[in-house]
Amino acid sequence: MLGNDVHVATFRKVNQCGSLNVLIIPRQFTRFFNVERKVAPKFADSCCVLFVKSNLNEVELAVLEEEAVLKGFTVRSSVEKIVSPPRKEWVIEGECSCGKIGKLYNGKSGLVCLQCLEKEKLF
Repeated sequence: MLGNDVHVATFRKVNQCGSLNVLIIPRQFTRFFNVERKVAPKFADSCCVLFVKSNLNEVELAVLEEEAVLKGFTVRSSVEKIVSPPRKEWVIEGECSCGKIGKLYNGKSGLVCLQCLEKEKLF
């Protein structure tokens, strides 16, 4: 478990090195551990799980969490701006001036269907 028991990671590979068992930590999780400080793993007999808590102090963990939030926001907002078309809210169902019946949207010339709204944006 990492941090304040909020984040949980599962490592499936345990190697034997002589009489010791070695837990391989994938590279993306190494930032949660300081190699200069001891790690105190705990083994739960009831569920055969080895719990390894991060050995970073609260300040170091807070910095990591803040970086993760900032990176997540940057990625999310960038994807929304590039990929997602602007959201159009329809106003009412009815008949457009072109004769189509369906959901009508606010356009430059009043309430129009989605196709007419797209045409208005081109001109």
